[in-house]
Amino acid sequence: LRIAKERQGEQPTKRSDRDATPAGNAFWQQPNTPAKNHRRPKKSRNAPARKGHERCLIAPADGVVADITEVDEPEFLHGRALRIGIFLSVFDVHVNRSPIAGEIAYAKYTPGKFLDARHPDVSHENEANTIGLIAPDNIASGLKVLVRQLSGLIARRIICTHGVGDRLTRGELYGMIKFGSRTEVWVPLTYPHTVKVKIGQRVKCGETVIIELNHVTAGKLP
Repeated sequence: LRIAKERQGEQPTKRSDRDATPAGNAFWQQPNTPAKNHRRPKKSRNAPARKGHERCLIAPADGVVADITEVDEPEFLHGRALRIGIFLSVFDVHVNRSPIAGEIAYAKYTPGKFLDARHPDVSHENEANTIGLIAPDNIASGLKVLVRQLSGLIARRIICTHGVGDRLTRGELYGMIKFGSRTEVWVPLTYPHTVKVKIGQRVKCGETVIIELNHVTAGKLP
């Protein structure tokens, strides 16, 4: 499904005609507000200033790094993984971008609770939409990356515009979570990498490097 979840017949977020009116233009010129960040902002239509090289995973969301931990991921990565969780407050822009180039080989929507996005159980209790990417051989042979959008106490709608078989470029827009929420990136512990962020650090969607992949000789992946 192109849309992970639509409640009560709602349509995907689109730029309305009134955005092009003087009143609409004045709205976008105001400082960030929860109502403004609930929608796709004008600046998100342009590619961000991506940092690092193609083997650098970039933040899939604006926000603050909430945790960096090792966990089991049995459905797509099939083993131990490093998980970086990013908390988005109601004042962050809530679009999501792909952390790395790749083809979507896995997609799953999971209904669930609406715990506060900072709750320790949010990752496995809350409503979520997950995609699994396989990186091209010329970037990171054999690498799988999992990205998860999680709803929160206020966030009650997740949008994902891509599905299995689609290809994403690094930093490409692929979805949105409405209001305070959480986005996670998971990479296998078996793939050599270096974490480039720390807990409490603010990251910028599509720009901040969060993980740098080490070079792996073809056929030498542990």
